[in-house]
Amino acid sequence: DNPHVSYYDVTNSALKLAFQAYSSEWIIFTLDNTADVGSYSSLILSPDGIPRISHYDATLGRLNYVFLAP
Repeated sequence: DNPHVSYYDVTNSALKLAFQAYSSEWIIFTLDNTADVGSYSSLILSPDGIPRISHYDATLGRLNYVFLAP
């Protein structure tokens, strides 16, 4: 019931995840900022509500996959 969004932070060249908490406040996490990562992100929530994100790593020229442990 809480919206989740993955996105590329252009200013910091980073992959970010934002979600709306029950209090309607948006909470933002930086998931990866090791290089130029995070563009073309795609987000799904697993059946247990865990965000799973694929994104492009422009520095290494490859697709990455991130999931958050419960």
